Amino acid sequence: MPYSVGCLWSYCSQFKDITDNFELKEFIFRREDPADILDRLDNPAICAFSCYIWNERYNLHVAKLIKEKYPDCIIEFGGPQGTKHLLEYDFIDTIIISEGEESFYDLLIKIKNNESIERLYTKERIEVLDFPSPYQSGLFDDIIQNNPDVMWAMTMETNRGCPFACTFCDWGVGFKKKVAKYDLEGRLYEEIDWFSKNKIEFIFTCDANFGITFPMSEKVDVIGNNAHDFFKWAKKNHGIAAIPKWNFHKIIIGKDGKVADTFASFTKPNSKKFLNVINREIKS
Repeated sequence: MPYSVGCLWSYCSQFKDITDNFELKEFIFRREDPADILDRLDNPAICAFSCYIWNERYNLHVAKLIKEKYPDCIIEFGGPQGTKHLLEYDFIDTIIISEGEESFYDLLIKIKNNESIERLYTKERIEVLDFPSPYQSGLFDDIIQNNPDVMWAMTMETNRGCPFACTFCDWGVGFKKKVAKYDLEGRLYEEIDWFSKNKIEFIFTCDANFGITFPMSEKVDVIGNNAHDFFKWAKKNHGIAAIPKWNFHKIIIGKDGKVADTFASFTKPNSKKFLNVINREIKS
């Protein structure tokens, strides 16, 4: 099910200036013969492609054919593979980087107003995810009804972003520590109800992680005027011995809420003196 492009139209269709000037004709969700796709098109204003590693070559082929037949049609690419490397293809008019809802809306407005469009769209993160899902909007109802023999796999997201910055992951590199969540009852429960009513066979959760945030492991300053309040408190409570000199500095907090002892980085967690303090505090 074309969830990502559904999200774009679900967002944009909230606005009257879009629905008064644009009509969603069709979601193309099968790898069809490109000639069949072109036969169904009728002078489109814009054709948008959600590009993944498994459909990039196919999308490029179809987009090139559309541009040749309809040179005034705006060709837009987005999705995980929608990156700057696509700038080499002159038949692509614009590329949307990262989250696409607001950028796609801006693009449609510029097309409506006959304004020049940007070759590359980049925007700040969407901080509040309060727009309806394509399931709630009924965008996929016709696809379900017209294809009764298809075993559907649906995509569901409960949040966007990731608290980590893993360099091998687009979420970590592009979004870093900003996580925005969808409303549980207003959106997610209704989506699950839609899945049930339409007898969806498979549901894939596309969250970058599954609720793992680890706020205690976030990077913070440990020395100087900008030090985290904990380390300022530890220094005040225990003196300079509580100030970390390097990684793996250890501060033991007693049951009374005060610093019981501190150990430098070279002290191993299984060292006798370290364990003796732990056991002493447990027994106190």
